[in-house]
Amino acid sequence: MLKRLLMASVCAAGLLPPIAGYADDAYDLLQEGRRTDRLATSASGSTAAERIAASFPGIFGTPVQTRELIVGLRDGSPQGKPRGTMGYGEIHIALSLAQSYAAAKSLPPNDALSQVLAQRAGGKGWGSVAKALGLNLGQVVSRVRSGNERLAGAAKPERPSKPERAERPDRPERPARAGRS
Repeated sequence: MLKRLLMASVCAAGLLPPIAGYADDAYDLLQEGRRTDRLATSASGSTAAERIAASFPGIFGTPVQTRELIVGLRDGSPQGKPRGTMGYGEIHIALSLAQSYAAAKSLPPNDALSQVLAQRAGGKGWGSVAKALGLNLGQVVSRVRSGNERLAGAAKPERPSKPERAERPDRPERPARAGRS
């Protein structure tokens, strides 16, 4: 009984969302963001920005424009607007939220991204940003997770093929022992 009363008062105070599933999704989103950070820096080959940009084909412009947008977010100055620097996980989350918001409200993706970043700059967590924009956080988590699966595939180095087995050389004939016929 005391536990229920405590949870109800915490939810009423706004410290936790009233729906337990929402809190789980917010936690999952943070975990996937951390996973993006690990995967983006561990994969060999193309740069982390290129690998993340591949998750958003044609949404934020050409692949080069999307990569430049990601680099700008990483450096702290996207589209000429100074902001704090962001990790690759935060960038992946922001782009996924913007993609979902743009689709839901029929907005240009870059305008949706500006709104997402403004909410985040206002001090809101990613779950609060999604809630304020009226987005289903579970779908955003799913989008980030599937992007991470693509990153994970890029992070695995290719196994070198096994060399062909060399043929065994013929055994040399043994010389006959002396004294034996």
